[in-house]
Amino acid sequence: MPLKQFSVMLSLKKEERFVKRNIKEYFNIYIYIIAPVFIITIYKFILNRFSPFIELTNRIQEFSPDIPLAFLGVLLTLLGLLTALPPSKYDKAMKKYNYYSILFSSLLYGIFATLGHLILFLLNILEVYQVYFFLIYISETMISTYWVYQITKLVFSDKVVQK
Repeated sequence: MPLKQFSVMLSLKKEERFVKRNIKEYFNIYIYIIAPVFIITIYKFILNRFSPFIELTNRIQEFSPDIPLAFLGVLLTLLGLLTALPPSKYDKAMKKYNYYSILFSSLLYGIFATLGHLILFLLNILEVYQVYFFLIYISETMISTYWVYQITKLVFSDKVVQK
């Protein structure tokens, strides 16, 4: 009897590990959508709780042309770094697991959000949506920076080993 219980425990642990791995993979695949939604949800929750203390809209409006242009420069630099990477033995695996498409999607969403913020600022309309665009491109910049760093670290560790 104890042996049977032990085997049931082992099988449950395998299933739990499988579920945790699937959740982590799902989160990694759709991080460019999940992270901005999560950040906007937290912002809306905090805004509803502490509305008189938060004046993010006014602060963003004050520095509005500088912020999206700076982040647009960062995102375009990350895009340039990604496209200029030398080929490595990990390219096939990264293409198989869609790391490049995840990263390009994150970069493109970030670039479109910065351009959207800039256009809304120049037309001086929809100040509320400017905050949402701001939160989106902040999160996309963090995601893209992390992924580009991991990929370049992997690619250049391969180059050091080959020399």
